Amino acid sequence: MASTSSSVTAWRSTQGWTYDVFLNFRGPDIRKTFIDFLYESLVRKGIRTFQDDNRLEKGDCITPSLIKGIEESQFFITVFSKGYASSKWCLEELATIMELQEKFRRQTVVPVFYDVEPTDVRNQKGSFEDWFKTSFLKDEKEEMVRRWKEALKRAGSLKGYHLQKDYNGFEAKCAENVAADIHARLNQATLAYEENLVGLESRVNNICKWLRWASDNDDDDVRFIGICGMEGIGRDTTELWELTEIVDQVQCQMVSMPECSDAKVSRLLYTNSGVGILALSSNGTGKLWKLSYNKQNPSRKNWQPNTGTPTINDVPGVNLEETVPCIAVSNDDFYVVSAAGKKVSLFNIMSNKVTKTKSLPSASTFLAFDPHHDNNIIAIGMKNSSIYICDWVNEELLIELNEHREPITGLAFSTKLKMLVSADADAQLCVWNTNLWEMRSSVHIQLPDGEVPSGGDTQVMFHVDQVHLLVTHETQLAIYDASKMELIHQCIPHASLSARISSATYSCNSQLIYASFIDGNIGVLDADTLRLKSRVVPSAYLPHQLVLNGSKDVYPLVIAAHPQEPNQFAVGLTNGSIKVIEPLESQGNWEVSVSSPVDNGKKNGRLVWQVLCRTLGTMCLGLFGVGIIPIIQTKTRKSKMNFDGYMTDSSRTNKSDGAEQGEPNQPKVEPSARPQPIKSRL
Repeated sequence: MASTSSSVTAWRSTQGWTYDVFLNFRGPDIRKTFIDFLYESLVRKGIRTFQDDNRLEKGDCITPSLIKGIEESQFFITVFSKGYASSKWCLEELATIMELQEKFRRQTVVPVFYDVEPTDVRNQKGSFEDWFKTSFLKDEKEEMVRRWKEALKRAGSLKGYHLQKDYNGFEAKCAENVAADIHARLNQATLAYEENLVGLESRVNNICKWLRWASDNDDDDVRFIGICGMEGIGRDTTELWELTEIVDQVQCQMVSMPECSDAKVSRLLYTNSGVGILALSSNGTGKLWKLSYNKQNPSRKNWQPNTGTPTINDVPGVNLEETVPCIAVSNDDFYVVSAAGKKVSLFNIMSNKVTKTKSLPSASTFLAFDPHHDNNIIAIGMKNSSIYICDWVNEELLIELNEHREPITGLAFSTKLKMLVSADADAQLCVWNTNLWEMRSSVHIQLPDGEVPSGGDTQVMFHVDQVHLLVTHETQLAIYDASKMELIHQCIPHASLSARISSATYSCNSQLIYASFIDGNIGVLDADTLRLKSRVVPSAYLPHQLVLNGSKDVYPLVIAAHPQEPNQFAVGLTNGSIKVIEPLESQGNWEVSVSSPVDNGKKNGRLVWQVLCRTLGTMCLGLFGVGIIPIIQTKTRKSKMNFDGYMTDSSRTNKSDGAEQGEPNQPKVEPSARPQPIKSRL
């Protein structure tokens, strides 16, 4: 049987990694101590390690060879020492690493805190604070320092190793532990499986241990590891579909809004009638586009800006870089409430004139009209974590809600449940009774392993049934039953959509979810299962010149769905432009069917092979044992399938063929008393 080191090499060659590990550290602190131990341990285990011993660390720009080494490494071991922050070179390396890891999510950062506390790194305290005060703030560009601090904050929040200066050989032992950890992760990667399937990791680890035991005994016996369980477990019996790829502008209908601002789009929404689009830029300026209906515009694609003056918020003295402009439209489309800072203004949507202005003790961060009342009551989320419930007609504050500890990032009302759900930058959700304005419950969304709240937006939106709640976080999409605040589905970005999520929304009929990603991709998902149906790539809506130049700075920040057309959505981009996108009229929707097995045997053969590969991984969730798998059955259907959106769902997979077809005398699988969260991958 092949050794573990050779299995790592084989796996590495199939993934395109040049290096397994990239070391990021400040040489004068630890090069001759901990780093020497660590490098020796890694090399001894056959782990290819990038360590630039000849770098001079002059200036603040890392060399192209280092950037290439970072891009081609799978793991990053960052060693934080007391003098780490004194090296602009180290900080720039770290910023590049964290930006790359955040964007593509394919690489892993393993921090080692050498004689420093993680909180010092995360919050730039202690020696890190001293170096920033004495060395950087006076002579460095503010944007560069901000990048470094953000990278330290993210890296300092990750799980890692903590050790003090060496006294009794502890450094060598810690180095060996770190190397063993990386070696185990590389070996585990040789057995492919869906990482977010609950309970699977321990089974995979057992298999890896058995394989390593056989290798250590150095015998030539052939061993069979089988997975057996109840018939039907692990097979996906849902209908098959194939992912629709929209890669060119001719594959969809698109309109670019005229006279857009150059500032990035902070908020975007349709009017309730669907004949207007409202956008609010990061500079506090809003604009309305109207859809004209006339004989010259039979396709109803001619969006024109309104003839009135733009909606301009009162922003003198406001730091727009730290402010979150927000906007909401009344239920009758007559008023717009807009804010950028501590002043909230009520605009007449026809004339764009301010009718009322209210000053707040803190900057507003989110606005939402209460549908229980006739355009009178509005909820205002603020930066100081409080929520104001205001009556605009009588110009009075009804109540102040104070259960959050971080800035409010989302608000959503349910008329059926008579509740308000609020979300904050700490990924916390609070549920409020709208009759008495008392808090019913509070939960934190379930972040993926290794993730911590990073201060980003947590958005909330109700399904048309006013019970199911869509929760959007940069790390996931999740569906909750708001009546109990129980998680039903959770979807983690993966495969063709692996970047961070910037925004998401239900379609008007709540059958689809539109999600935008910071790499420029746009996903169209099934709202019931969170399966990916279509992917719109940047080349389908961005100018060709931007695509050719490989611009990574232009991507959708916000996404909005048309209130009557379920297949139309609009996106607001970081460059200030706004695009309205929908399928071709001939196609009608965002799906495409798979050809029959006879007409397209090669394509369906590939689909069947992918089903088989994923079946083996999913079956580990069932009863686990040792034996021989007698047969694995799977079907191809003249229907649809998406493998990037693969998920395990006990309500779908625990059925035999007979039960699915209604045959008698089939064993019935009873559902569990309490539904468990189901995780999937986009």
